[in-house]
Amino acid sequence: PEYAAARNVILSAGAIHSPAILMSSGIGPGTLLSSLDIPVVNDLPVGRALFDHPGIVVGTYLPRSLRLDRTHDRHSHVCMRFSSSEDSKADLYLAVGNKISWNAIGYRIGAFFLWLNKPYSRGTVTIRREGTGFAPVADFKYFDDARDIERLSTGIKTVMDLADRIPGLSGDDLFPIRQTKLSRRMNRVGRFGGGLAMAAAAALDVGFLRKALL
Repeated sequence: PEYAAARNVILSAGAIHSPAILMSSGIGPGTLLSSLDIPVVNDLPVGRALFDHPGIVVGTYLPRSLRLDRTHDRHSHVCMRFSSSEDSKADLYLAVGNKISWNAIGYRIGAFFLWLNKPYSRGTVTIRREGTGFAPVADFKYFDDARDIERLSTGIKTVMDLADRIPGLSGDDLFPIRQTKLSRRMNRVGRFGGGLAMAAAAALDVGFLRKALL
């Protein structure tokens, strides 16, 4: 190993690995370090302020009048930052896209990407023994603070209101977008994925089938 002495040391390994490196070096919660037989150099509350930006992706079927022309490969985004209340300024972020994938389904589905920029919930980073060293364990504790659920719910209501204002869309027709094994197969670039997507896209264009699928 190499050693370097300095008056100040800046550790920059990210929100998860920085505290993990500190703890494996003996700087962190003394009880945890002792349980892992790590000599405690400094008993500090390291890894106690982890947070991320929880969000949701909401989709909507696009009628032909709102779809991109197939000659356009790139989707378009319109973004905005807004407030959930007078007490929470600019805490929500919304990106609206008019294409979600390269295939036929991607041209038929628009998406509202909504996330919370200033969460109150705080998670933790700890470490566990792995082989001859230590690995980080992250627990984000999403929505541990009920205020985050309330604010994201406000954002979803805003998305529904925006959809109602766009001719051809309705807030009642929105649905959450999630990854499944089938969607991953359709998203693989190639004839097989493209063929699956083409068949599913044709079904989406039929009203009663679309309601059953979405």
